[in-house]
Amino acid sequence: MENFTINRELCELYFNNKDLKPIDVDLMEVVWLKIREKYQSPTTTIRIGFGEAKKAIGRYSKKSLIDSVKRLGVITIETNQKSNNPSQTYVMDFQVSADKKSFTV
Repeated sequence: MENFTINRELCELYFNNKDLKPIDVDLMEVVWLKIREKYQSPTTTIRIGFGEAKKAIGRYSKKSLIDSVKRLGVITIETNQKSNNPSQTYVMDFQVSADKKSFTV
């Protein structure tokens, strides 16, 4: 199992046999910030438009973002690995919408 950290204050990510690319890291940052934004009223599914992701990241094409979502597939995030707070586990399933305008996590 490969261990990859987006931000030590935010979370630890564990990827199984994933070929990580810089775009995947950038996309995960956007997703994790969106999750933190909705923390007060958590939802089961978060929808993010590719336009919103592109605006946040800035340097990738929509096709590259779609490829990244497909590559990420299902991942597990363990939070609070570097603190004394209880850890939480999130399983995320990335899916591109049928119209390819957004993706859900």
